[in-house]
Amino acid sequence: MTLCAGRLSLELYHMICDDISYLKRNIIMRIILWQNIAAVPVISQKINRKHQRRAVKAVSIAVETLKMIHSVHLKRVKKVAKVVTAADVNRIINFI
Repeated sequence: MTLCAGRLSLELYHMICDDISYLKRNIIMRIILWQNIAAVPVISQKINRKHQRRAVKAVSIAVETLKMIHSVHLKRVKKVAKVVTAADVNRIINFI
């Protein structure tokens, strides 16, 4: 097997280019990985804040709904009490 000098240098050139591109990709991937690792706590804090805001909003909506239901229930109870009291008064007046 005979190799000419031109072919050897071309193969060597391709090997070096492949090695350089591999190193570039590896370095870029490491930088991206490092940036992602550095960015993860910031993103998780933002997600936690967003979930906390949603939870607070959901709780406040639930509290408002319960207050409204409680208020409506009290109004009905008061109305029934007034009707019952008025009926009792009418019965007493009619009895006398």
